[in-house]
Amino acid sequence: MRTTLGTRGFAWGFIGAASAIFLFGTILQNWLVTLLGPFVVAAGFVIAAYVSSAQHAERDFFEGFARRHRFTYLDRLALLETTPLLGAGQSRSCTHYMEGLLTQALPGTSCGLAWFTYETSDENSDRRGRTIETRAPHHFTVCVVDIESAMRAFPGIFLIRRRSLFRVLDGDQWLDVERLREVELESSSFQERYELFVSKSQEQNQLLRLFRPSFLVWMSEHPLEAYFEFAAGTLVVYLHQRESDSTQLDYLLEVTAFIAQSLVEQAAGQKSASVPPVQ
Repeated sequence: MRTTLGTRGFAWGFIGAASAIFLFGTILQNWLVTLLGPFVVAAGFVIAAYVSSAQHAERDFFEGFARRHRFTYLDRLALLETTPLLGAGQSRSCTHYMEGLLTQALPGTSCGLAWFTYETSDENSDRRGRTIETRAPHHFTVCVVDIESAMRAFPGIFLIRRRSLFRVLDGDQWLDVERLREVELESSSFQERYELFVSKSQEQNQLLRLFRPSFLVWMSEHPLEAYFEFAAGTLVVYLHQRESDSTQLDYLLEVTAFIAQSLVEQAAGQKSASVPPVQ
């Protein structure tokens, strides 16, 4: 903020705008405009500087996070609509995209960490019968991984947040659960956090090998309550907000690595590796 306010362009812009307002008020002989105009201009410039500074600070944070993890950084990117979440809404955007190696345990497997937003639109009529379109943004933080090797073993897995009695008003509304099969697992702590839906073609024993007791305990006790969907060979682990805390982003990468490694191992019929401790 201090840097932005101290730039030469900002100073000359303010002087020019304030002088123009002062001159305009003098010509009109409107002393209210003449006296208060420069203060209004100053307030507008301060607000503009604050918005610009916040945007620069936000970008600096994500660029620094990407460097720390040896990720590449892109300000914007269009994600392929391979899962229900990534194809939700009428429009979608992805910002602060960071890509790099997910974990040393999966050589060659990269992930994309980013802010993701989809928008829904509704049309309503006002009192005069005119159509008014309202748009609502839905913000997420996502970590996307391509795991084609697990496509055949797991045609579709969707772990969503536990819904309340008002099932229509909350939950992951982009997901068409009517076309899926709900699965209940023998873990009360897990069931308190999550609901699990799978493709109707999902083989049950294969699914239970993935959601083994150690998997359920790890997901239930981890400090980050993250959700995921796996479809068409794409894993998306997500949070229901734009996350800008480095610790939480590290947790998201950790959860993604754990789920991705479990999918790869179970799809290959391997014995699960040792479960990392919950942080």
